[in-house]
Amino acid sequence: MSEYEKFSVALQLLLLIAAVIAAMVYFRQLHAMQRQLKVSLESSSRLTHLELLKLAIEHPDLIKVWQQEAGDGQEGPAKQHLFVNLHLSHLQTLHEMGSLSDTQLKAILKGFAKNTYYQAFWRKAKENRLALAQQSGRRALRFHGLCESAFSGYEPARSNGNA
Repeated sequence: MSEYEKFSVALQLLLLIAAVIAAMVYFRQLHAMQRQLKVSLESSSRLTHLELLKLAIEHPDLIKVWQQEAGDGQEGPAKQHLFVNLHLSHLQTLHEMGSLSDTQLKAILKGFAKNTYYQAFWRKAKENRLALAQQSGRRALRFHGLCESAFSGYEPARSNGNA
């Protein structure tokens, strides 16, 4: 093997090593960005929860919405429906991020299953929320199914490894 060929092989080997190192650095940076995004989403979710609490404190009639056996069977006014929607959207965000498992979400929804504010809201909004979920993907559809199960008494189809 000539000196030129040895140099060429050595150079190719160095380029290969450099490419592997660059790929490793890229994937580490990508992983770090994913972690930062998750932290940011969780922070945003916490702010949403704080906003829900703040609304409940500022408007005592909304506290009734969070009570387990709330309501008198009448459909709630728009303000209470907006509050339920905000709360369910918060739970959906947590579920879609993976911060709430199906099991955890079922337990939370079970606590609100007999709440007439949630039932009334779900009767009015479920078809629109289903249309949005169908456009959003599998996790959104799973969330919708779990809500349907909790508020309408239907058992959604099980998903793989997500219970």
